[in-house]
Amino acid sequence: MAIKIESTGIFENGNGKVTSSLELIRNAFSNCLQKSRFDKNEIDLILQVSSYKDHNLGEPAFATFVQNDLGINHVKNDSSPPRTLSFDLLNGGMGFLNSCQAAGAMFAADQAHTCAVVSGNVWALRLNPKSSCPPGFFSMGAAMVLEKSAKADSGFGSFLFKRFPEYREAYYSHLIFEEGRFSLIFKRAPDLEKIYLSAIARCIPEFLDREKTDLQAFDLILPPQISPGFISELAGQLGVSRSRFIDVTRKEGDLFTASLPAALDHAVAQGLARPGRKALIINVGAGLQVGVAAYVF
Repeated sequence: MAIKIESTGIFENGNGKVTSSLELIRNAFSNCLQKSRFDKNEIDLILQVSSYKDHNLGEPAFATFVQNDLGINHVKNDSSPPRTLSFDLLNGGMGFLNSCQAAGAMFAADQAHTCAVVSGNVWALRLNPKSSCPPGFFSMGAAMVLEKSAKADSGFGSFLFKRFPEYREAYYSHLIFEEGRFSLIFKRAPDLEKIYLSAIARCIPEFLDREKTDLQAFDLILPPQISPGFISELAGQLGVSRSRFIDVTRKEGDLFTASLPAALDHAVAQGLARPGRKALIINVGAGLQVGVAAYVF
């Protein structure tokens, strides 16, 4: 059994006109579904990974609003199929990669055969401009449909997730209330990207050793889409040609949760994701944590 990415879709929000997380997700999922062989009501599982969403809703799960907005088996009078389970899986920029592993567990337990992972981060909180700072992400809708496949020679291999608590102060946020308004304060270490690189450098050898392989076995590398400079530094650190890295970074900011689907969408569109080619997926997140996975197209 393998976890395969069946289709991807993104929605650019470069002009910032879309201020609704639901709208970003709706547009991205529509683009994804146009490439998919599945009807939307064949989606068994919806995982929503946006950290910043409409009204900063925490409960009930924003995924239930997504399911209702997309009209995926959302009006049911009984438990007969087709039916869809939806929930949030929130872990910052690691959301999509975490969701791939979680969907795989659901597939293995025969609780689902298809899964839609979606995100649409928006800046929805009214803040005090005197003391608040923006989160630094590029607003983009992203969607991915995963499927359970009987073929073992394609799809995701194993995952490695590793935390580095010694760097927990490198990137965090908190709310304060002053002058009658909330302010969201982000604290980033000035050398945050170098800290990310250091953590990745400690994970990659462990992953490769466990998989009994090396970097030359990978045709493509899908890194965190933070900045062109970050990707260049990572290429130099790993000793891998920059041309093997997928770079879909935006000057407006980190692609954040959309990094993985945006990179995959580009690889497919450019004909780089040919059958049999192997990709190394790397992600980073606050906490601080690193995620690594191998994928065969």
